[in-house]
Amino acid sequence: MTIQFQANFLLRGIISCETGLHIGGTSEGIEIGGLENIVIRDPKTDLPFIPGSSLKGKMRTLLELSYKGSSENIINSKGDPCKCGKCIPCKIFGSSAPDNKTSKEDNGRQHGPTRLVVRDSFTTANDLETELKSENTINRITSEANPRNMERVPRGTEFKFEMIFSIYEEEDYSNFLKLLDSMKLLEDSYLGGSGTRGYGQIQFKNISFLKRSVEYYTSNAEERKIGDFDTLSDIPKDNEFLIRIK
Repeated sequence: MTIQFQANFLLRGIISCETGLHIGGTSEGIEIGGLENIVIRDPKTDLPFIPGSSLKGKMRTLLELSYKGSSENIINSKGDPCKCGKCIPCKIFGSSAPDNKTSKEDNGRQHGPTRLVVRDSFTTANDLETELKSENTINRITSEANPRNMERVPRGTEFKFEMIFSIYEEEDYSNFLKLLDSMKLLEDSYLGGSGTRGYGQIQFKNISFLKRSVEYYTSNAEERKIGDFDTLSDIPKDNEFLIRIK
């Protein structure tokens, strides 16, 4: 089987925090009395950011759980990502090599590089003050309180995101639409920690969709703008749209 790079799809836009966001950073070197539950920060600017690994990992998890085969593989592997290399989540987000590299096991696995790259997302603000969310747990028997403070990126904060989806085979076009599904699943879930307690609701907006064919890189051809979309719901996912982006 042979594969050949055909094009890159670029999605760029804004991640808007609809509620406070906590993606934990390292607590090394904090001063006595300092905050323990800190958010991750860009070491160059000291501003909070969203790691590409956090964004990609959450979207993968949600998409895996929406597919019967890959969700069963997660359960069988005790929570690790699916490694079958055949399901749509594996084909989009990548998979590690099988433990037993026999020809039978390799049959049906996706060949070539991981299709999706997710960049780190940095805040649009030049200065940003985080907030402290005070929480408390009460022992139901002794009534002893256990207060704690969580650092959060406040509601309304915006981050610039960029995702690159590479096309090598015909089925990659339809799988790209599944990437959009994973982004919509994330909007109705949460990013980061403490999501079941109200943290981490986000929305993708002001989305720019570009296509760069192989000739863009080899012959200085122009990139093609597929469109600008206010929200994910504005991006069509029908057969007509598939034909349009090819």
